[in-house]
Amino acid sequence: MDFIQLANRHRKLVVIIVAVMLLAGCMNLAAEAGLKDLSKAKQAGQEKQAQEAVQEHLEDLQRQQLSFEAQRQAELKSTLLQFVNVLDYDGSQLNATMYEYGEDKITDGNLPRKLDVTRKFAAQTNEFFSHMDGFQQFVHENLADLKKLGGNTNETELTQKFDSVKATFRSLSGMAADDLEKFAGSDHTRQSEVADVVKLLRDV
Repeated sequence: MDFIQLANRHRKLVVIIVAVMLLAGCMNLAAEAGLKDLSKAKQAGQEKQAQEAVQEHLEDLQRQQLSFEAQRQAELKSTLLQFVNVLDYDGSQLNATMYEYGEDKITDGNLPRKLDVTRKFAAQTNEFFSHMDGFQQFVHENLADLKKLGGNTNETELTQKFDSVKATFRSLSGMAADDLEKFAGSDHTRQSEVADVVKLLRDV
């Protein structure tokens, strides 16, 4: 085989090798492109799933928040109703006790009854004040949530009203104590009989 034939054979071999290499390169490029396409598609799918998961989570949180707020409002309304009922009951009891005290003047004959009634009045008044204090504390601690229920929730105005009510009942207690002290006068026996109840009324 002469040089020309050998060169031609090698040239063909080189061409074949180059062609194979080019083909392989093209295949690699195609494969890489395919992989990139698959990777992009996979990434897009993952991003979509992530977005859907985030959206679902946010919607779940929103549902939980709405459920919590609804439950919270129901609890607030229930507590408000309880306070209203308790304060209404206290007021009714105090009115009944004042009616029971009557307008008749204190005498030796009715003194025991007057003392029992005024003692009860002092205890009921203190309990009434305690419930009002509890209601004010409840309003103070839940003011923001109470405003969401609607209406005019004015803490300062509520305090002023309750202070006015307390002042009225303290005045009534003071008047009852004055009546007992006036009846007792300088009589030591009577003073001894009314002393404890007078103190209760003064301490309201």
